[in-house]
Amino acid sequence: DSTNIITPELSIVTSIGLDHCDLLGDTLDKIAFEKAGIFKKGVPALVGETRPETEPVFRARFVQVNANVTSSLTQTKTALTFADQTEPSLWYMSGDLLRLMDLQGEYQARNLRTVMAALDILRDLWAVPGDSESWKRVVDRLLDKVNVADSLIHTASRMDFHGRWERLSTNPDVICDIGHNAPALTYNFGQLKEYLETGRYTSLIMVYGVMADKNFDAIMPLFPENATWIFTTPKTRRSDPASDIKDRYTAFCEKHGRMANRLYVQDSVRDAVAMALKTAAAYGGNPLVYIGGSTFVVSEAVTCF
Repeated sequence: DSTNIITPELSIVTSIGLDHCDLLGDTLDKIAFEKAGIFKKGVPALVGETRPETEPVFRARFVQVNANVTSSLTQTKTALTFADQTEPSLWYMSGDLLRLMDLQGEYQARNLRTVMAALDILRDLWAVPGDSESWKRVVDRLLDKVNVADSLIHTASRMDFHGRWERLSTNPDVICDIGHNAPALTYNFGQLKEYLETGRYTSLIMVYGVMADKNFDAIMPLFPENATWIFTTPKTRRSDPASDIKDRYTAFCEKHGRMANRLYVQDSVRDAVAMALKTAAAYGGNPLVYIGGSTFVVSEAVTCF
């Protein structure tokens, strides 16, 4: 999370949220300082998003790392870029790409901008005067917009990467996502709430588990209301027991006037998934099952389909 052993072509920090606080710190600026540990002397850096708490930290660290960089290095190699302050050259394709990409989820718009900004930096970095024509053709082929679009559209399938707004079933619709902290779940749960509000789905069934070291108090206010919750305990010692999650959320609902009459506990992820599918069938209409809260929950759930 905070360093690496290589000297890369480009260092990228995607986004900053309150997670792994026991290792990285309990404020955004402390976490940003640790994340900036991947900045290397003479290597350009890209940060996915600008935040008032973190931008000064990244800028100060980048200047410190490059304080003694020789003037012979190109401007590109001593540049710190914030993706959300740029308009990537291929951004005009973003609408079509976001619709076609097999990595779904509203948060992918931010990730896509970061990727496109990175491609622009690499294009400038690799366009060195005097390079052979064969090398220039290689770069042109790698960064050709058709090849880039094809790679972005099929990222998940080609990487065999699971758990990023992944659809596991269409009868009923079952979506899983490994987002597990408040920043990620703000996007995920916001999208689920929109689905219900617009009538895309008639009911929402949540299979949810969480690790004991996560800030569950910050996550509960984000929970979609009017959902059926099936809390579960994945097979790891780090898990918060499902019964404890249910008790804490019940207390939260009572305190804040939320409905708490559809909260259930299943000790295993497999049993929780089975209950969710049975519940969806009983509800009828067009239900949606969401599985998440932890990478461990999702990794067990995908084996059920």
